[in-house]
Amino acid sequence: VLVPHSPVAIDTRRAENEFVKLKINPDGSLQVTDKQTGKIHDNLNYFLDEGQNGNQQRCMPLNIKKTVSSLGGSAEIALTMNTTLMAKFEIKTELKVAAYFDKANNKRSDESVVIPITSIVSIKKDSPVIDIETTFDNTAKDHFLKACFETGIKSDEIASSVVFDTEVYPTSPAKQGAFQGDELTRHQQHTFMSIDDGESGFTVLNDSLRDYEVLNADIGLIAQSLIRSVELRIPCDNRLWMEYPGDDSTQSLGLHTSRYGIMVHGGGWQGANVYKHACEFNVPV
Repeated sequence: VLVPHSPVAIDTRRAENEFVKLKINPDGSLQVTDKQTGKIHDNLNYFLDEGQNGNQQRCMPLNIKKTVSSLGGSAEIALTMNTTLMAKFEIKTELKVAAYFDKANNKRSDESVVIPITSIVSIKKDSPVIDIETTFDNTAKDHFLKACFETGIKSDEIASSVVFDTEVYPTSPAKQGAFQGDELTRHQQHTFMSIDDGESGFTVLNDSLRDYEVLNADIGLIAQSLIRSVELRIPCDNRLWMEYPGDDSTQSLGLHTSRYGIMVHGGGWQGANVYKHACEFNVPV
């Protein structure tokens, strides 16, 4: 007897459940439609890389800020699983970035390397969370690789979980007062970060401690850190920093895997039970 069934994936680039519609763009980024609110979130989970001249303690972008993005590029996309309960897609892309920071000329090197990136995107029949597992081979030094989410939500505030609490921060750095500067856009998150405009909300769930920053508050563009490769510098006191040429232990070369999830919802993080979903994401059944 044939039993009627509807697989989660519609084709090799689209899937749908009762909560969301998922579409994979040609460059490997995601488009997610919230079926509750009708809000379309495009250009999700693309990758951005910029140079670094910092250390373990300080994040220092280069004076000449040249970034490399996967947005608008090409990607290999494959549907690897499609059942009535779950669909999985494999998305492969590459970033061609500078090999290292050229100190002599104070810029990113002319020599380049390729960072291969593979994302496994999973969508379940009965879950509003889209699970993403991104693996990349870090072949470059002195750089900051991020996963970006252009939420399309304009808001003055963004919330993120911290130790025993959830903090709310402004999306734009202060221009006056005792605490001001671009660095104020970067914050830690333990299990989630969430932005909303009162009607539509967008949340990134995490199973590890990661920092994030709002790159453009007008379009709700959020960047989550994947890796920050820097030279080994150790402060002996506040006047003397010791450097260790040839020691690449803080460059984090090699394979890395990061698991996170995206969740679209109506309203704010509290009404959408984001904390509950974050706990479930961290302790999957």
